[in-house]
Amino acid sequence: MLERPSKGMFTQKQSPMPRAPTALAICVMVVGSIQLAAAQGTTSDPEAERKADLVTAYRILVNENILDSFGHVSVRSARDPNLFLMPRAMPPSLVSQDDILELRVSDSQPMEPKGRRVNGERYIHGEIYKARPDVMSVIHSHSQAVIPLSLTPIKLRPVVAQAGFLPPETPTFEIRDARKEGDRGMQVTDSTRGAARMQTQALLLSRDIVTMNEPELFKPEEFDINRPWEHLKQKTLDDAARAKVDRAQFGLDQTQTKQ
Repeated sequence: MLERPSKGMFTQKQSPMPRAPTALAICVMVVGSIQLAAAQGTTSDPEAERKADLVTAYRILVNENILDSFGHVSVRSARDPNLFLMPRAMPPSLVSQDDILELRVSDSQPMEPKGRRVNGERYIHGEIYKARPDVMSVIHSHSQAVIPLSLTPIKLRPVVAQAGFLPPETPTFEIRDARKEGDRGMQVTDSTRGAARMQTQALLLSRDIVTMNEPELFKPEEFDINRPWEHLKQKTLDDAARAKVDRAQFGLDQTQTKQ
């Protein structure tokens, strides 16, 4: 399912197309390799292997510019299918195995947070795992090539071999239909939401585009504003300096309790 306006969910079975076919192929290989390794039983510790694959997936997707400051990846636990593994609230480029938390599929709550802030968008992952027992991994990204398709009547359809796992037509999830009266914001936000490039790309498809309304605009306390800075800054750091980054600084207070 494709979300409007800036949220694209990549699942094993159904996914919007990222910026290029090569990037899409990488996403499919990352998710597929996790499930294949589990099915073949090629490791003495499947859970440890799955955590290592999750970190590798982050590195690949960051390197390929598929994940931005707010993208995230999860994987179903190899030990217990009723759990999924997802890093704490943080920029994707900083993720390590020590940041990975176990969350329950039933309510998307962490088993043992150990003082670490959880990602406010974890419900996207939990609900997919709940509805689709066959899905082993979920990738949520903010592809600027996909977002315009959620702003116009034009549907995302597969046209190349690498997109053969897509349905004939990808539906759009409209947050305005799901948001309760009086609520503010969108389920997931990112630093490029209002970029002119997104609006320009959408206008090339149709002049009848959907723009953000007032409840979707954020106040300072409603946006994890330090994530983009730390995400970009880390690219200039060596391993020693990156290890010293305060990993407890990310995540909004209002997203920490069950919704």
